[in-house]
Amino acid sequence: MRYTSIYITAARATSKTFLSILAKYLQCIFLPNHVGSIVAPNKGQAAKISKQKIQEIWRIWPLLKNELEPGTNDGVHANFGKDYIELFFRNGARLTVVGALDSDRGLRTHATLIDEARKLI
Repeated sequence: MRYTSIYITAARATSKTFLSILAKYLQCIFLPNHVGSIVAPNKGQAAKISKQKIQEIWRIWPLLKNELEPGTNDGVHANFGKDYIELFFRNGARLTVVGALDSDRGLRTHATLIDEARKLI
């Protein structure tokens, strides 16, 4: 969170997606009213993989689930759609996972993680 841009090149099976989602999740916990997003080239695949990784984070560290607002989806305020994910935190922060499409333009965020940047440049 100290630097404005960070680029990481890592080999396969280094948990890049898991670590990046965990980092954005923790960023939302530590910064009240923060609006963060993760942008990926394929929105359906991004939502599916992100949902799996978020559930894995909850399985490993169940107390992190308590940082989300109470709701109806598995006890938390989270929207897991076919092509998007929204998590709403108790401190007013919000994390979204979307595809890099023209329909998602105009999102106002404080910090965005671009997954698979090589496909977007």
